[in-house]
Amino acid sequence: MIGNAYALYVSNTAIMIARHQMHESTLTVKGQTTLPKDIRDGLNLSPGDRIRYVMLDDGQVRLLKVKSVQRLAGILSDQDREVVSLEDMDAAIAEGATE
Repeated sequence: MIGNAYALYVSNTAIMIARHQMHESTLTVKGQTTLPKDIRDGLNLSPGDRIRYVMLDDGQVRLLKVKSVQRLAGILSDQDREVVSLEDMDAAIAEGATE
């Protein structure tokens, strides 16, 4: 870590000053760099993880850990949930619309 930076954020409702830790690394001839440990830890990165770079209009770059869609597998399954027919769903929607 090389120090702290302070940024002033202004919106239509508030002004906020935020403290950000600053890190830097060196770009190699091949265009590679090593992410500082604090950054890897903050993004919960492990070897083999993928990183997405988002270039903002003001020239800033955001790093995001790519999350696999596979992590969503089974999120909607609930073995104890009662199965509802389409007719029952339509009736519930109609009933809710009249209230």
